[in-house]
Amino acid sequence: MAESALAGALTAALEDPESAEKKIREVSMEPVVTVKEAELVVRLLRMFPLSADSAAKRAVGSSLRDVIGMMQRPKGEEAVKLLREAGCPELLRIFDTLSATADKRTRDDLLFLLKVVSMYAPQGGLNRVVTAARSPLLNDGFPWSMIFHMLAKDRHPWRAEIIEALREPLPEGFVAITFLDLCNAAGRSGGLKHHPFDTESGLEMLLSWVRETGDRSSHALSAAASIPFLSPRVRGEVQTLANQHPDRGVQLEAAWAAAACGDERGFQKLEAASAVPQDAAAAMHYLTELGAENRIPPQSRTDDFKAISEMCQWLGHPNEFGAPPEEIQQVDARELFWPPKDDRRKLWVFRYRYPPDEGKTEPKMGYGMVGSVTFALFGEATADLSPEQVFGLHCAWELECNGDPRAPKKRTPEAGVEILKRYNPDFG
Repeated sequence: MAESALAGALTAALEDPESAEKKIREVSMEPVVTVKEAELVVRLLRMFPLSADSAAKRAVGSSLRDVIGMMQRPKGEEAVKLLREAGCPELLRIFDTLSATADKRTRDDLLFLLKVVSMYAPQGGLNRVVTAARSPLLNDGFPWSMIFHMLAKDRHPWRAEIIEALREPLPEGFVAITFLDLCNAAGRSGGLKHHPFDTESGLEMLLSWVRETGDRSSHALSAAASIPFLSPRVRGEVQTLANQHPDRGVQLEAAWAAAACGDERGFQKLEAASAVPQDAAAAMHYLTELGAENRIPPQSRTDDFKAISEMCQWLGHPNEFGAPPEEIQQVDARELFWPPKDDRRKLWVFRYRYPPDEGKTEPKMGYGMVGSVTFALFGEATADLSPEQVFGLHCAWELECNGDPRAPKKRTPEAGVEILKRYNPDFG
């Protein structure tokens, strides 16, 4: 059998450290399938950490994350077994060697390492996660959210132990808010007897977070999510501030929390929010989670409302505008033969409006479409287009994304309209 590209590159990296970084980077996204490939990954791990004056340090030093990353995507059962039994001890050794003197770059590599350790859950790995959470050198960094997301899973063998290990004292730094998310997840699934933040020191942290606004409103959201799992006195203080928070998402989380505690006012707020396009997706999700989907208003169950709600949810995604639009209205809805899907379907066009950016006077306006691929072509589906042109633009874009030979050479609203007219003679 011919040697795989991954095995060949890793073998070359081991034989020629001067060119190892390039060779490793070229195959860093390849899955480990065979035992031989897994063995080569382990051999590379044994090279770390590298001495400061070695040639290998200069060539391979920045490749630690790539090598560790290869343990994230194994496919063969025997390869997984070997990585668990031989690779994980190397990860723990590397952590022990580097953790006491970590700088910012080393910190991020080590936290990524702990994410992979948490995936395999080897003996001794739990202690390293606790050590890192308690370390002033390691208790910050976004990878903590990935580590605790991994541990939050119901069947993860460490979940209950990590909560107990970090209960007293509570951790500091960014790890604290991600630990709160872990505890809340355990509470939601019924795996938490006593919330670690249900203490005086925990209350102080929760109140500071629930006051956060703007880019840090997610902290307030996490604080609000803890409410149902707190004792009445602590719960009341956090609930009051969450109800008054300027971010609508935090208010809805607070309404869910109140409803989860049996407060009728929480149900009423969620019911009302289910009729507001910008809030409906979250509110209906909360009511369904609470087993109260019968309280979703009938008008919110229509196809038109579901479509406008879906558009708001898409626009509000962090990768898009990060918040629902200030205003949104349906400007067209019709059934068409849709070439990108080769079927007839109902499609909607919505016009949205956001307030001007800081220092600007003009609002941000445009169109989005629902019914096929929910999307808004920012900078192209501008407010001066007609609904027909928006349909045409999205048709051309989807055909292009599909690699369809019917896609126009240049994506324009007019080119898309002409394509739609071929299949829908009355379109226009």
